[in-house]
Amino acid sequence: MDPNLETSARDVLIVSSNFNQLLRYDPLKSSELVPDLAKSWKISADGKGFVFTLRDDAKFIDGAPVTPEDVVYSLRRIIGEFGAAASNTRIGPSLKQAWSGADVTGANEVTVRTTVASAMFLGQLGSANVKIVPKHVLEATEKKVFATAASPVGAGSFKLTKWQRDVVVEQERYQGYVTSYKEGGGLPYLDGMRTYVIKDSSAQIAAIEGGQVDLWPRYQSLDASQGKAVKSFLGDKVIVGKYPQAGFMVQHLNMKKPVFQDPKVVKAMWVAMDRKTLNELVFEGGLVVGAIVDPDVFPEAALPLSDVYSYPGMKEPDYALAKKLLAEAGYPNGFEVEVIVQNAGWIQDATQVLIAGFAKAGIRVKPVVVDVAAAQKSLDTGLFDLGYVYVGGFDTPQPLEPFMAAWMTKSPRNRAGAGDPELDRMITEAGTTLDPKQRNEKIRGVQRYIYSNMSQGTIPLGVPKDVLAQRTYVKGYVPSLTYIDGAMFDTTWLDR
Repeated sequence: MDPNLETSARDVLIVSSNFNQLLRYDPLKSSELVPDLAKSWKISADGKGFVFTLRDDAKFIDGAPVTPEDVVYSLRRIIGEFGAAASNTRIGPSLKQAWSGADVTGANEVTVRTTVASAMFLGQLGSANVKIVPKHVLEATEKKVFATAASPVGAGSFKLTKWQRDVVVEQERYQGYVTSYKEGGGLPYLDGMRTYVIKDSSAQIAAIEGGQVDLWPRYQSLDASQGKAVKSFLGDKVIVGKYPQAGFMVQHLNMKKPVFQDPKVVKAMWVAMDRKTLNELVFEGGLVVGAIVDPDVFPEAALPLSDVYSYPGMKEPDYALAKKLLAEAGYPNGFEVEVIVQNAGWIQDATQVLIAGFAKAGIRVKPVVVDVAAAQKSLDTGLFDLGYVYVGGFDTPQPLEPFMAAWMTKSPRNRAGAGDPELDRMITEAGTTLDPKQRNEKIRGVQRYIYSNMSQGTIPLGVPKDVLAQRTYVKGYVPSLTYIDGAMFDTTWLDR
């Protein structure tokens, strides 16, 4: 229940509404950065200073005012200045790359400084992982974390009233909630929310079909067949759609394994990946095959699909090339590896499709099926040959985000365990290019470099469109472009 520590999208969906932020992404137009606790902000001439003017009427649920000191404390906590036990392992490292410091510079003013002029930093501050917490509460607790079922003390749109682990979380409207996104009060519209923890996929479907659940949010999405079943059962009582996202789907190779030390083997894995059948059978046309950045979401920064498909194996597998590369690498009869598989429906289906494709190139892949927690641990500790099919959501709707997260050498989300200094340089350069047109061209250059080399252990499969469902009486909710935004639910209401 600690917003600065919880990085799983499942956790953020629950805890996000208990806390607010300096900035946020518009819940109805999620690519647009809007004010929240901050009324306004200014950027210094050199691009290295951000001055935020805060509201003076925001209060935590314990009645204490939200102060500039709380903001500075929260930011320092997120980047890890108070130790690893109180830092955000997802957005924290991204912010820390450019972090120089934060200070209270006025009665209602905070100044944040960066080491370089960053095109990413302001948008990262708008991430739903950058929540403001009360300094006075956390400094008074022994471990300085919200670690119990007691209500977290935030100033967000809702406050926690019940937490029954693995069953349900209940929240009620916080009457003192204020936000610069909408002046004059009135938010949130709902009197309360109930979030169910349902692990069995059949029970999940039954919950929305039976009316227990009104809304199926961004993470984890329905698969294509589930979406069809829900629509068939409920008809015009439900909206089921395929929604674009700022995210990516990859297959991780453990580059520390001897077999993947040869670049030819890695390239063989790239071109033997059966993305085409994956799209047809599992996503039923809802996968932007081979893409890292979706052209529908970021047309100025995404590499056109015609360019993506000019590289071997990206539109459909090239088994002949894969066999040739393996023979040149000393594996004329292929080789055998294991793949970690989450025991979640569509992930198992996706893995089976990819395993069948690899077999046609002589690559024998043995599935090791584990639960979600064990699968995540395998990635975190590097105990895998091939990681599970991984859908990575951006922390912010910014097109450079996936490259900073999954391809930079020192990123905690680079699960492959290897990097490329030249690629690091290109990504860093794009992140410090303030002119949007020039930055987008550099982002396209990063994509060309990744596709032309095919030497990275993070192999793109495509960008999935998420299948989501909501009852037709649910209004004021638009699925966000990221997994973690759009969970304040302050603009959501029920027309019934």
